[in-house]
Amino acid sequence: MNALARRLRQGRDQAGFTVLEVAVTTLILGIVLGIAYGFLVQTQSVESRSTNDAQLEKLAQIAERTLSEDVRGADPISAACGSTTDAASPALPTSYSSCVSFSVVRNTSGLVGCPKSAFVYALVGTNLVEDRTDYDSSCVAGASFTRRVLLSSVVNTPSQPLFTWYASDGSTIDVVNSPSAVAGASAVKVSVYATYQSNGPVLRFTNYAALRNNVRQ
Repeated sequence: MNALARRLRQGRDQAGFTVLEVAVTTLILGIVLGIAYGFLVQTQSVESRSTNDAQLEKLAQIAERTLSEDVRGADPISAACGSTTDAASPALPTSYSSCVSFSVVRNTSGLVGCPKSAFVYALVGTNLVEDRTDYDSSCVAGASFTRRVLLSSVVNTPSQPLFTWYASDGSTIDVVNSPSAVAGASAVKVSVYATYQSNGPVLRFTNYAALRNNVRQ
């Protein structure tokens, strides 16, 4: 027995590692590499998700800021969207909860109706879009565009309206049963729910705007 052990030790000393030692070492190395790979993949996934969240947040903030700055100067809120004279595609929704049309007068005196810009902001499918037409001091239409996408991958549901309108007393306006009341709204909340990938986390972005020109005394 001792002679056999000596021969095994001598064989190991002369030939390096035994098959068993190599197998054990390979197994341990495989486990370590597997853990390291899993950690690397998880780190990259977290980093990618953080980057996508940051990019989406930046785009959503720009879109909301653009919309809010324009709607603050509404002079005043026009009739609901979805006019039959609008031949552009895709078609606009008709509810004040997902579409708003208004003009912003550029003349600071407020005594004349031009120059001005006519806007439409709407949620069409999964896109927040903008229409705009600029008019000169003679009220002649100039530069314009339709259905410009401000933000894609918007996932608002019927219970998560893009626009929530408020009366001067702070109460919420029922845009379904009392749509005409929007003409007297004093503020609007803009809520955007968006995601950067299918089945990904949904991010919410909210902004409030006072409609300083919507109600004239």
